Amino acid sequence: MRWFLVPLALAGCGLAPTPVPPRPHVVVVSLDTTRADRIGAYGYDKARTETIDAIAASGQRYTRAFSPLPLTIPAHSTLFTGLVPPHHGVRNNGSAVLDARFTTLAEHLQAAGWRTAASVSAYVTMRQWGFDQGFDAYFDALGEIRDNQWRTERPAEPVVDDALGWLSQQPDGAPVFLWLHFYDAHLPLTPPPQYIDPADPRPYDAEIAYVDDQLQRVVEALGDAPVLWVVVADHGESYGEHGERDHGLFTYNATQHVPFLIAGPGIAPAVIDTPVSLADVTPTVLHHVGLPIPDGLDGRVVPPAATEPVYMEAWTLAQRFELAPHVALTDGRWKLIDTPRPELYDLQADWGETRDVSADHADVVARMRQTLADLDMPPPAAGTSVDASTAEALAALGYVDGGQEVADRGSLSDPKDHAALIADVYAAEGLDADGDIEGAARAFTALSGRYPHVREFVVRAAGHWSRIDRHAEALAALEGALPHLPASAELLSLHGRVLAALSRFTEASAAFEAAAAVADDKDTLRAYALQTLRSGGQTATARVKAEAWHGERPDDAAVAGFLGILWAMDGRDADASPLLDAALTLDRPGVGVAWMRAQIAAAQGDLPAARALLAREIAVYPGRLRAAVVLTRVCRVLSCWDDSIDAADRVLGAYPANVEMWFAKAEALYSLGRYDDARAAVASGLVIAPEDPELLRLDANLLAQAGDMAAGARRFEQAKAAKARAQSGGALTDTPGVEDGSTWDEALPVPVAPHR
Repeated sequence: MRWFLVPLALAGCGLAPTPVPPRPHVVVVSLDTTRADRIGAYGYDKARTETIDAIAASGQRYTRAFSPLPLTIPAHSTLFTGLVPPHHGVRNNGSAVLDARFTTLAEHLQAAGWRTAASVSAYVTMRQWGFDQGFDAYFDALGEIRDNQWRTERPAEPVVDDALGWLSQQPDGAPVFLWLHFYDAHLPLTPPPQYIDPADPRPYDAEIAYVDDQLQRVVEALGDAPVLWVVVADHGESYGEHGERDHGLFTYNATQHVPFLIAGPGIAPAVIDTPVSLADVTPTVLHHVGLPIPDGLDGRVVPPAATEPVYMEAWTLAQRFELAPHVALTDGRWKLIDTPRPELYDLQADWGETRDVSADHADVVARMRQTLADLDMPPPAAGTSVDASTAEALAALGYVDGGQEVADRGSLSDPKDHAALIADVYAAEGLDADGDIEGAARAFTALSGRYPHVREFVVRAAGHWSRIDRHAEALAALEGALPHLPASAELLSLHGRVLAALSRFTEASAAFEAAAAVADDKDTLRAYALQTLRSGGQTATARVKAEAWHGERPDDAAVAGFLGILWAMDGRDADASPLLDAALTLDRPGVGVAWMRAQIAAAQGDLPAARALLAREIAVYPGRLRAAVVLTRVCRVLSCWDDSIDAADRVLGAYPANVEMWFAKAEALYSLGRYDDARAAVASGLVIAPEDPELLRLDANLLAQAGDMAAGARRFEQAKAAKARAQSGGALTDTPGVEDGSTWDEALPVPVAPHR
């Protein structure tokens, strides 16, 4: 049996109540893709969620909690701002970054004296989406990112390891705010084998059980300290309900109903049926820790004094397929999904939403539609605020810019009339998941033929054909759709890429120029220049194009950065430096800008500048592992040992057999006087390379430091002998065995789906 240590309210026992500490620890746990009805506290008799159930038993359990949007980035943006998606502007995964003008829960707590840290588990919660605002520490190193960053994750155990490591370094008595994000219940489901019962596998339940056990480690680490616990999910998961395979398209309860638990000092156990939203988390936490609640939030302190409707939306249908979106409202009993033929469900009698009763309750439909109109929630704006490399990684889906602008959702077809379209998309994606790339290409080509006005289908068809070097088929698909989408810069740009892959460079240039004329799009130039660079013999053309663009738009810092990279590669450091510096004024300079500027600074002997630039490259693009390797080398000269440890850990997370990084970490720990940790790092490195002279030399020093001079001397002789046998090392930036998760030389986009 496991003991759960959350302070319980004392009532009726004749004892004087213990004074509630004014500043408890705060722990927010967000369970990705977790249905409320798979948690024991919500009535699931097969659950293995003892830790979560104990939180529920000791505090408030909300039976009707709803996510505002069934996608991770928008839902977490709501969770930490108290604003619904139309008000914080993040309406889809990959369409926007949470803007710094919004004050997050972490920023409120940090300003009031809490020490703050986050440990997250997926690409969709990395700092690049704006979630690091207000956190003193942000653990989001996912390791190597290869073909599909949207599906890159790490399991719950290292998430908790990072959190506990940080907690152990905090001074006694200091209140902490910790955010833990667990992605395990998201597809693909790969739970640890010991959580699978061969007779009744249930992998989804197994992933949740594994997360529950890891959460128990945090509970035990905090002991009997006062803790305000919040456990929620960002959204649920559909298993075929209403024809949906996972989540992101609809706003039915399968994806919108989430667990919502609050426990801690002063919170009496209760089960509350009033409808609440993830927007209520931030004001409720601020209330319980005694901080003022800002004006203008959509969320309220819960439990609320009165029932108010909860808003939900899913614009993906409109953005991807030009079908009417799901915009929904619930007041507790009734739930309206406001499509062209509205759907109304009586949640008291039909929680599974199996019977649309709109025809029987026209008055309720009219009233709730008027409430939605009064809320005045605008549609998503066209365009994207993400960086070029992220946009390029998403380009194959065709909605990287948030999709086409939808001015009048009422003019779009009802998705209920297009169930076959959605089923065919799932079938095509299934072929892709099974490795049948040609089959997927044919399926998306067929969809594009039936729906030539839907950008996603042709982009994915062309991307799949290109993925197997069938560029002629890709070209045919594109040229079949272009007459229907003549103003799509994305389609014109992809047309240019495919033509360039066929060595038809004159036509490719015209396609890219047409795309730029439509969108005045700096990324179009970048795509053209990169493609011609890869194609051989065309570098002069690429430079001419880049220089012409820069001449016309000298204030375009992003293009200046790209041109600076080209010139630095040519050895024109003096010309490249001011262009790279201009790009570095951007919040998110292009991938490789800070890296290339760091190389120039190092060549000029300015190692402090190189250190700062390398750190920035890693902060903006965590997959840039070569930059982390070089940062450890610079820090060795500058004695910036903490930075060296962080950079080494980032590389070791992806490449645990990298001996150089074990040495860099061990040397930094030794220099900080953390001798036990240094010994552990040396031991790990020597398991991989028992004859590494640098590790042996450091081990000799550690033995001497511990007082064993004779053993230290023997180890030192062994190190000298090993050094004599060792071959010389490589160049400064040569890091064998380490590949960047994102390089400045991006490949032709392949059709990989973003996280939903």
